[in-house]
Amino acid sequence: PPIYQQALQLMTTDLPAAEKLARRFARQAAGQEAGQQGLAQRLLGHVCLLRSRHQQALQHYARGIAAFRQAGDLLEVAITQSGAAAALIY
Repeated sequence: PPIYQQALQLMTTDLPAAEKLARRFARQAAGQEAGQQGLAQRLLGHVCLLRSRHQQALQHYARGIAAFRQAGDLLEVAITQSGAAAALIY
């Protein structure tokens, strides 16, 4: 999704703008298919991780993993687990 990609690109240069896009994407994804919700939660997890809010990041990653499992998308589960592992390291 375009908002998802834009937010990812902004994460290293303009974190406040990336967070704003991530929150907008999460609002849009609510009520959509599980895969979209998983992407939104992973994106919010990335934002929290970069803001050193590790517990919040883990919560978002866990919700993302659950959504991707519901969608049956094991590749996205693994990608999101990798983000969660990064939050655990710090």
